[in-house]
Amino acid sequence: MPQSARLLVSRALGTATAGPPQLDAFGLTVVRLTVGTVGPLPLASPGLVYRELVPPDPTLVVVTNHARLIAAAQFGQLLIGGMAERVVTVTTALPPNATVVVPVAALSPRWWDQGRPRLAGQLQPALLALFRLAISDRPGLRSIARTTLWEAYRHSTGRRAVRCGDGWVLFHGSTLLAIHLMFPLGAGTSTDTSPSDATSLRMIRRALAEARSGDHVAHAVQLDGDLLEVSVVRASLELPETVLRAGRGTA
Repeated sequence: MPQSARLLVSRALGTATAGPPQLDAFGLTVVRLTVGTVGPLPLASPGLVYRELVPPDPTLVVVTNHARLIAAAQFGQLLIGGMAERVVTVTTALPPNATVVVPVAALSPRWWDQGRPRLAGQLQPALLALFRLAISDRPGLRSIARTTLWEAYRHSTGRRAVRCGDGWVLFHGSTLLAIHLMFPLGAGTSTDTSPSDATSLRMIRRALAEARSGDHVAHAVQLDGDLLEVSVVRASLELPETVLRAGRGTA
């Protein structure tokens, strides 16, 4: 894992609250994380209206926040309808009474109008990790990851994840496949008062310590002042192969 990403994630884990390990629909282990960053970027607002650009663009949508409070389009949120079903690719602040262009990515080859785009939950961590591989700098792996993402999404639209906390960690057995976190760059403590799962934190820290630098791809973007969003994914066939095997088993 890149040293810079390892240091950022390790620092965030110092104040993180981890949930218990849970199996997802693909047989992978997911640990939810809370770092106490939900406050600066509220994610739910009845005043958000999504629509296509004119002309439509597969990689962008327009969002108007008609509410009086700041909101956000969060990485991983699913948009259905519109010209294609898409996922938000970068957490984007939505100021009150403002219109913002939000980056998205298509989840299928469809390109015809099915009404105004609307939120429909959040993609599962495994699919979000596949998306990060699909836009990575690894050409062969990138193609396999995108194909797997579209195939897995087509078979799992009824199993969307519910947003929980500020991030997640994805494991295959004891192998760390991906981690995604949103956390403050400055020092701070978690606002979550629920107990942290000690087993989960030990598993995450051990996997981070064992992760080799050349085996991962990382993505980071600064948000809303001092917030940082970081994704790190293991650059191997293990994730797409596991997801494809699970899909064949449930087909």
